Amino acid sequence: MPFTYPVIEELFMAPDALWCFESFASRPFSFWLDSGMDPPKLGRWSFIGSDPFLVMRSRGDDITLLKDGAAEKMQGIL
Repeated sequence: MPFTYPVIEELFMAPDALWCFESFASRPFSFWLDSGMDPPKLGRWSFIGSDPFLVMRSRGDDITLLKDGAAEKMQGIL
């Protein structure tokens, strides 16, 4: 499989973050990490993405890793 680089681009006249996220919302495991803090101090960045190469789910001691459509289950203690 050829190596691909993530697409990262800073937008200087960025559109509304909610409008941007709506393009990704229906994709598998889409996420939006939005900083709602004061922009000049800590609220400068938002991250939007989807289709991760690995998903980790945990509840109590049960851990599930999802990769390429396969689930690997294990027990663990955090």
